[in-house]
Amino acid sequence: MRYLQLAIGVALVAVLVFGCNPSENDVQTPAQVSIQGPMFCENGGYGCTPGYWKNHRMHECEWVAAGYTPGQDFDTVFGTDYFNPNLTLMQALRAGGGDGNGWNRLGRHGTAALLNAANPDVDYPLSTSEVIDAVRAGQTSMLAGYNEDSPCPLSNCKH
Repeated sequence: MRYLQLAIGVALVAVLVFGCNPSENDVQTPAQVSIQGPMFCENGGYGCTPGYWKNHRMHECEWVAAGYTPGQDFDTVFGTDYFNPNLTLMQALRAGGGDGNGWNRLGRHGTAALLNAANPDVDYPLSTSEVIDAVRAGQTSMLAGYNEDSPCPLSNCKH
């Protein structure tokens, strides 16, 4: 996450900009803001949560735009063998349990990340191939960070 400092009157205010990766230049001085303009994510920075994507009936057009369907097999899509019995993408999104960095969490966030990366209306920081690689490598926390700490640019589509 990045912080942006703005001068408002005589007060200095830090504004959180969601979805960006931290770097050594996270904080801009008020002079930089007035000269350069505000700092935004350069390599994406948006994503929708697993909860957003699991409301399929409400967001069916976003699934279609991403090129995936709720009934596709998780392990087939990701080239893994994590779930036995197999789970669909929708079942992975709906998998409950407070399993920390377990399989259910990986399934939820992997599926949401894939849909975010594949949807042309989401400026996600990873490509679909990078998401698939991250799921294969078990990088649940990274995917969860991108999915949960970013504003979702989609809204309920009109059917």
